[in-house]
Amino acid sequence: MEEREIVAERMAEMNEPGIATVDDLIRVKQHFSRLGWAYLAATVLIQLVQLIAVLIINKNYPRLMASVEANMLISVVSMYVIGFPLMYLVLRKCVPAQKLERHRMSPLQYFAAVIICFGLTYASNIIGLILTYILGRISGHEIQNQAVTVMTDLNPVLLILYVVMFAPIMEELVFRKLIVDRAVRYGQGVAVVISGLMFGLFHGNLNQFAYAAVIGMFLAFLYVKTGNIGITISIHMLINFVGGFLSQKLFDLIDVEEYEYFLEAGDYEGMMNSVQDNLVGWVVLGIFSMLVIAVLIGGVVLFILATVRKKFRCEAGDVMIPKQLRWSIVIANSGMVAFLLVWAGMILLQMAG
Repeated sequence: MEEREIVAERMAEMNEPGIATVDDLIRVKQHFSRLGWAYLAATVLIQLVQLIAVLIINKNYPRLMASVEANMLISVVSMYVIGFPLMYLVLRKCVPAQKLERHRMSPLQYFAAVIICFGLTYASNIIGLILTYILGRISGHEIQNQAVTVMTDLNPVLLILYVVMFAPIMEELVFRKLIVDRAVRYGQGVAVVISGLMFGLFHGNLNQFAYAAVIGMFLAFLYVKTGNIGITISIHMLINFVGGFLSQKLFDLIDVEEYEYFLEAGDYEGMMNSVQDNLVGWVVLGIFSMLVIAVLIGGVVLFILATVRKKFRCEAGDVMIPKQLRWSIVIANSGMVAFLLVWAGMILLQMAG
């Protein structure tokens, strides 16, 4: 009753047309709570399937657990074949969606969006790495990014199929389309923030959270403005191809371990010999690094210009939630709080090693 009275009082003070009624806001809170519980249920199911698969394989084929490909297969099956499809069925039945209108995006706009997305990815990744390093120093142990380790050891063909093709399609459908279609009715800004936040947390580690949340919000903005999930899928594929495949393969052109060994030993002659032995690889990697820096600067500049020109304006939804109550209605409900706490806890466990 107390919350209901507070909502009613603030609603009376605003007295603006289009603002939701108290009963509407209570239903909106329940709506987002169901959304949070559905994603948490999928999380639990994914973890449960992975645990069962690991126990069965460990008991019958223990050697397989040493294989990166086998671990990747367990992850793909539990998440994309079982968890996400079941979550889609639950959401489709329990949480109503709103179909977005399709709007055309010109080739120039698409190119600018790609550059901005890459720029935001690199900038937020740097921030994530800095935070990870600082927290690692404070905790006394290095915080590992498990995704990098997996991608480094994974077979190139499987890397392309999983990281560049399969993951972007499924993740855009689940974390962009499913969420945005069910949140945009309450404002484009709400849909964008919720999509990015849940997408970032779902990655389960601090470094990936930093850039995944930023990328997720930007792609969600593109989706609410175009209504075309194919656009966000294609950009997501480009990001994963460059960051998850191409960069890894370019580092294979040089002997990183040998170079780091000489660096730590202070053997500068050995370092120079290592560079000369892999000169072509270092040149190619150098060119790639300069392109990354150029895209980073260009993307950030374009983002700032677009922000100054108010290109990232989000429109209100059919049901307007008062600004003073958005946090308590959209986030501070049982389902969303449970989802956020579980994944924040997973990130903290990963940091603790």
